[in-house]
Amino acid sequence: MFNRSIVVLLFSFAAWTCAASRPIAHVTPPPLLGEIRCNDWAACVEPDHEFSLALQRRFPTGTSESDLQAILLREGFSRAESYKTPAHCMQPERAARVAEAPLVCPDDRNSRWSPNVFHYWWAKNAACSDEIVVLWTTDSRGSLTHIEGRFDGGCI
Repeated sequence: MFNRSIVVLLFSFAAWTCAASRPIAHVTPPPLLGEIRCNDWAACVEPDHEFSLALQRRFPTGTSESDLQAILLREGFSRAESYKTPAHCMQPERAARVAEAPLVCPDDRNSRWSPNVFHYWWAKNAACSDEIVVLWTTDSRGSLTHIEGRFDGGCI
C-alpha cells in the first residue's frame, strides 16, 4: 500500500508536468464563450457549432484581424503556437461521414487551409481542464474571411 505522502507527491508531479506543457489555466471560461459548454469531450459537435456561430455573429466576415486579436488577448486567450491543425481540412460533404469532428474547410477554401489559432484553458477541477480554440483566416488586407471555434479538454 502506498504511503499518502508518495501519492500526493506523484499527483503533484503529474499536475506540474501537465501544466508545464501548456499555458497557465484560468479558473473560469472567458466571457466570449457565454453559456456555451461541452460536458463530454467525445461529443462536442453541437457546442463547437454553437461556439462557431457565436464567433461569426461577434466577428463577421470583414472584421479586422487586429480587432479580433485585441479582444481575444483582453479575455485571456493566447496564440496557440503548438496547436496541431491538420495538414488538410475536409470538405463539408466528406466531413459529415466522419465520426470524429474534423476540421471542416470553409466552403470557399481548398484543403490546404491553414488558420491562425488562439486558445484559452480553464481548470474544471484539480485533475481536468477545458480548452476552447478560435481558428480564423484573413485576406491580404487583414480582414476576416472565416472564423470558427472548437472545444477540447483533458484530465491527468
